[in-house]
Order: sequence, then structure tokens, then C-alpha cells
Amino acid sequence: MFEIAGTRFEKGVFEIQLEKKLPQPLARIASLGPYGGRLVGLILIVSASFVGLSEHSLLANHPALSPAIIRAAQYALALIGLMVYLVIFLVRNERLELKFDRSHAELRVLLTPLFAKKALLEGLIPFRNIKALKVVAPTGQPLTANGYLEMVTVAPENDPFRVIRFAFMTAEQRQFFPLNLSQMTGIEPTGDWKES
Repeated sequence: MFEIAGTRFEKGVFEIQLEKKLPQPLARIASLGPYGGRLVGLILIVSASFVGLSEHSLLANHPALSPAIIRAAQYALALIGLMVYLVIFLVRNERLELKFDRSHAELRVLLTPLFAKKALLEGLIPFRNIKALKVVAPTGQPLTANGYLEMVTVAPENDPFRVIRFAFMTAEQRQFFPLNLSQMTGIEPTGDWKES
């Protein structure tokens, strides 16, 4: 589920920037950054080549090693290095930008997919096509620490922006985001939200 990463208000446009956390193994690799990840991947691949080139000296110095073990280590290092390099090259954080334009009464949506080679998805949703703003408390499903907001639009079943969900990071966000969106769109929040 997307989580709120930031907000901005500029020239009558309220923007919510959402991000989805990467799965744990990918997140560790991505935390190396684009340069660090590529460097680690290349070091592992070069190390695999070094192991292959120094096979004879390794066998002479360590008689307990067999050529099959050395080749297995060489292939494992090369595969891990290639995997790290490709993950850095092909995977990015999945992002969703929601821009509520009050003057034009529309919501602009931009989805940056998980894989770098997939195209960006853009959408334009008039406020009149938003059916509901449903607030779900932390006890709702799927379980989140502070609840989430579900925005339902009048779109076909296969539309990626038919239902937009994002988790609240704090209890205060659960209180003021539905209120702000209600004031922008003119749609009263439903579900587990109460105006204080």
C-alpha cells in the first residue's frame, strides 16, 4: 500500500506524494544507491573472474578445495553480482502523485511503476467522477498502523486509478487529510472518520 511521503501546495494545486515500500531483499540492494549498487555488482563480478583466474594457486595453497567448489563459488559470485547490478538498473521505488487542482476541479494522477522499463501511467479524474472518500481505521483490512484512505472513482474495472488507497503515517494525518480532500472535492468522507 502506498504511504504518504510528502505534500505540497502551490498555485491552487494540493499535491500528495505517495511511495510504496520495496520488498525487503530489494530494499536492501536499493539502499546502496545507483552508484554504490553498480559498484558492488561490478566488484562481485570481477571477484568471480579473479577466483576463476586464480583457481590453480587456490588448489595449490588449499588442497582440501576441489575444482568443483571453486567453480561453484565463481558462479555464485557472478550471479549475485549480476543480480545486484540488474536490480539497481531495473527497479525503482513505486510512486504515485495526486494533484488536486481546485480551479479546474480535477485530480491529476501520475504513477511511476516499480520497474524502470515500464511506462509511466497518467490519469485525469474530474472531481465529479470521485464517488467516495472512505477512511478506514487501523482495525480495518488490510491492517495499517494508523488506517488508510480509499478514494473510489467512476472508472472501468480495469482502470488502474479506479480505487486509490494510501496509508496514514500518523493519527493526525487520518484527521486532516480527509478534511482537506473534502474541502477540495466537495465530497464528504465516509467510513471511520469523524470531524473534530
